[in-house]
Amino acid sequence: MYFEQPGEKFDTALLHLHLTIPSNYPVSSPEVELMTPHLHSHVIGKRVCFSLAPAFRWHFEDENSPENIFWNTSWTLSEYLKLLWQFLSKDEDAEETVVSYDLEDSEVRAAVKKTHVFICPDPRCSHRGAAHPIPTIKVDPLVEHKAREALDRRARSAFGEEG
Repeated sequence: MYFEQPGEKFDTALLHLHLTIPSNYPVSSPEVELMTPHLHSHVIGKRVCFSLAPAFRWHFEDENSPENIFWNTSWTLSEYLKLLWQFLSKDEDAEETVVSYDLEDSEVRAAVKKTHVFICPDPRCSHRGAAHPIPTIKVDPLVEHKAREALDRRARSAFGEEG
């Protein structure tokens, strides 16, 4: 999931997600595990507090949220991912001080840069940040170039080479 939004807080963030489609889909919603750290007020570890996520439905029910915000069989996977992208690309609660989330812009930008060189620890996955995102997506060429350089430096360092 790539955010190309010049001027926005999460511009160029490249989030790597693992999506699990349950065997009874579309009766049950997909589950998302956010592999890259993302400084968003609704990200708790690797989970996203999102009304379509089954793990957090209780929260929205406690808030007396309308039924139409929850997963139902009419939702498609494409719609789900678009809504998740919209939700994670901005942090409206943090911007509106609905939640206490005091982060400096420099902290957010540093975290965004870390997403560029994130290597997925799952041995079944070959995602290697902006240098080699899986699935292949178009990222900013400068971001991709810097990610390749960082991965090259990391590889040389691992083998004790200078550079």
